[in-house]
Amino acid sequence: MGPIAGVIVIGLLLGGCGGNKACRSSTVYKEGDNVPDIRIPDGLSQPDTSEALPIPVPSASAAVQGEEGYCLETPPKYFERPGAVAGSPEALIDRWAEAWSNKDAQQLFSFYTDDFQPTEGTLEEWRSARIRQLADPEPVRVSIESLSMSPAPGGQMQVQFVQRFESSSNSFAIRRELLMVRLDNNWFIAEERVTDVL
Repeated sequence: MGPIAGVIVIGLLLGGCGGNKACRSSTVYKEGDNVPDIRIPDGLSQPDTSEALPIPVPSASAAVQGEEGYCLETPPKYFERPGAVAGSPEALIDRWAEAWSNKDAQQLFSFYTDDFQPTEGTLEEWRSARIRQLADPEPVRVSIESLSMSPAPGGQMQVQFVQRFESSSNSFAIRRELLMVRLDNNWFIAEERVTDVL
């Protein structure tokens, strides 16, 4: 078969495919003109699209307002870092920060190994200092930023992050470094140190 015959065969094949109706009829899409217009419900007026959208003033009973400047006690869950899988080091850090925010000393202590030793002082002194910090009646929101992890020897995990404390009277942040170990399929904090005050 010569080159001209090959071109003719390909042309016939392509021409034959053009006549097939692979898709359904498009008349459904063309019938939109026969549908009545969307109408504005009774009691409402059509907004002027050239102006800003008016926001109605809420009634006094519409919401309970808290302290000045605070809208939510805790942010919605969809603001959490993506990828914090249950049982992961990230999930433990999220729960650890929540225990700080809730000022729950027993919950906070449950994230540490039984043989945890603080970098300064005894375990009893460290626990007493934490209890004093958490006993402050002023509400505080603790958040975690810039979390990074790297594997450490023995299946452990080295974790670094910025821990931010925010209250109505004070705001500061520290950089922490944790060594986490996995015991009975759960992660625990084996070592903890503050590397910088921001």
